[in-house]
Order: sequence, then structure tokens, then C-alpha cells
Amino acid sequence: MQMTIVDLFEDKVAYYMTPKCGSRTIFGWGALIKEPDLILKNEELFKDSAKGGIYSQISKKLKFYKSTRHNQEVRFCIVRDPVDRFISGFTNRILYHDDIKITITIDEFIIYFDDIMKNPEFKNAALHFYPQVDSIGDNPNLYTHIFKLSEMSKIKTLLEEYCGFHLPHLHMQQSGGIRKPTLTKEQIEWVKKRYEIDYRIYGKWMT
Repeated sequence: MQMTIVDLFEDKVAYYMTPKCGSRTIFGWGALIKEPDLILKNEELFKDSAKGGIYSQISKKLKFYKSTRHNQEVRFCIVRDPVDRFISGFTNRILYHDDIKITITIDEFIIYFDDIMKNPEFKNAALHFYPQVDSIGDNPNLYTHIFKLSEMSKIKTLLEEYCGFHLPHLHMQQSGGIRKPTLTKEQIEWVKKRYEIDYRIYGKWMT
């Protein structure tokens, strides 16, 4: 299985990317490891409100690759409770980025989920709703570190140990302050069933 891997430090520290699991913040730190004064030269790149092309500017400073070789000293991924990730994905991609181009509630999104995911125009946004195992695989033993989304400070410390300097606190979430919807008990169970494979393989790291 080929996964999207981000080189964060001299081919020694590799981040295995999953959409809606803190990747934007990791990219920010990675860019600063490559160019420490970047935040001083262009603070706008690192603001929560940074959007569109701003995100791609940071990405261009990083080395992305796909490989079946996994021999870096540090190989880490970030996992997130699927219910929280699903709500975040809806808030970010549907409410903030307007990827569906029509007004839709989360109730309607769940009802028509399969049809929406098959829509070619939703292809890029759909990645944010794939199971996490589609991005990081189904073998936890591949990783030297598996972090929860709430453990970003531990990731920062790990990166600082390698790069040798202090990294700023970043929280580069992109949802424009939009209020997240609340799911009913039935909808929560629907999400849990939908992403059962994530719970089965990475559940113990999510709690």
C-alpha cells in the first residue's frame, strides 16, 4: 500500500498524512523546519484564517512522496475519533469551503452521503470522509509513534528534538469560526458503524 508521506527532517522524520487529522498544523511546522524565519517573513501563511493558495504555498516547501519503504527513524501518524472527524469534515468542507455548492444540513448530508461521495465534483473533498485506514493503512506496527489529535504538543516536542530549535505553537485549523453541528444519538451510531474499521484497528489510540 502506498501512502502519502511528508519528509519533515532529512528523511529521518516522516509524517503519514490523513485529512482532518491535524495535517495543516504539521505542514506549518514542517515548513518552519525547512525555513525557520518564514513566519517572520510571511505571518499570513500561519494564521487560522489562511485559505486556498496560502495553504499550497506552505505545502510547496515540503517534500511529499509515496513509498512502500518505511525505514525512517521516526514514522508517525495522527488518529482522531471518527465522530469528531466527521463533524469537523462537514464543518470544514461543506459549511466553510462550500464544496457541495448548495445549502445542506448535516442531516441531509448523512441521508445522501453515498450519493454525494460518488459525485465526481466532490472527489477532492471526499478524501476528508474516507476511513483513516485508507490513509495510514491497517498495520499500527508500521509506526514508531501514533498520536491522538489532542497530542499536538507532543509532536511539536518530538520535532524540536530533531530540528534543534523551538517551534511556535500553531493551530492552523480552517473552519472560519463556524459553529459545528450536533449529531443525534442515531447519527452518532451511524458514523461509528460507518467507520468501524478505524475503531477496530486504531481505537485504543483514540481514547
